[in-house]
Amino acid sequence: MFKKAPPPEAIVWQDYLRIFVSLATMISGAIVLYRAMSLPQVPPLAIVVGVAMVAFGAYRLRLAWKRYQTYVTRQRGERR
Repeated sequence: MFKKAPPPEAIVWQDYLRIFVSLATMISGAIVLYRAMSLPQVPPLAIVVGVAMVAFGAYRLRLAWKRYQTYVTRQRGERR
């Protein structure tokens, strides 16, 4: 159904932007969780949103790491 993306030929500025946005999403999610927990009555939606933001940021970081590993593996293969 979905085609697998071709392996990266270089690390470009979009990759660094994805990493930055992923980290910012995780930090924002952690802030939402912290602020929600500091309230006397914890709103459940704030917990869900905070956890979702942290999880989404972690997922994007994992994708960026896998892409980087693919790039490094490909570079090592071309040197031989």
